[in-house]
Amino acid sequence: MKRLLAVGLLLLGTFALFPTGVTAATAALPSPPSKPEPPEDDSPFGQAYRDALVSFKSGLYDNANAACDKAIRISPKDARGPILKGRITAAKGETAKAEALLKQGLALDPGSVTGHRALGDLHFRQRQFNEARLAFLDAQRYDSSTPPDTDLALLVFYCDLGMKTEGDLGEAERIFAKFNAMDEKVPAWYFAKAALEHAKGPDPKHEAAAKKDLEDATVLYGTEVFAKYARDYFFIEALKDPKKP
Repeated sequence: MKRLLAVGLLLLGTFALFPTGVTAATAALPSPPSKPEPPEDDSPFGQAYRDALVSFKSGLYDNANAACDKAIRISPKDARGPILKGRITAAKGETAKAEALLKQGLALDPGSVTGHRALGDLHFRQRQFNEARLAFLDAQRYDSSTPPDTDLALLVFYCDLGMKTEGDLGEAERIFAKFNAMDEKVPAWYFAKAALEHAKGPDPKHEAAAKKDLEDATVLYGTEVFAKYARDYFFIEALKDPKKP
């Protein structure tokens, strides 16, 4: 009997430990926030920024500017505001003001890939290829996409062609070697190869090779993708032939 009583007391003592253990374990769990933060897209800044971006992509630059100004007023330390306003201003042809806005945004966020790329585009359109190349290289440095952004590499390639001295294609050819002719999404290899053919000098053989590269790109990627990449290609080609616009 005494033995049974001892066992019973031992069990009661063991059971008494469980509530304490459960309470301690529960207390160790992080408590959920009472009022979770709303998603960024639903914030006043997110709504204004989205309105500005939609208007910008639609070519409604005045509407885009107004919405972007609103976003900047809401969150003046958010780099995306001045960077987007810089892109809008660049599209309107106000290059000096656009450059100042983009640099203002990059001062707030030095790692903004969008900001560095927009600054590179701005210099590229002004034929300032050294400055453009440096900005595109900064964009590459901060780009965390996997695989790396091929479009950025293609822009650096075009800058090298724009800066090249007569017969010097070494750096451009080094970048070209990294492009993939089997890439079914990005036609960088075909546009880069066509540009290299033209850069080798006025020769019917090179002209024919470049034409075939562009025709192949149209077939493989479609006219919509071709048109997107043709803009930069024909800009850099126009610099080599004064007869082209």
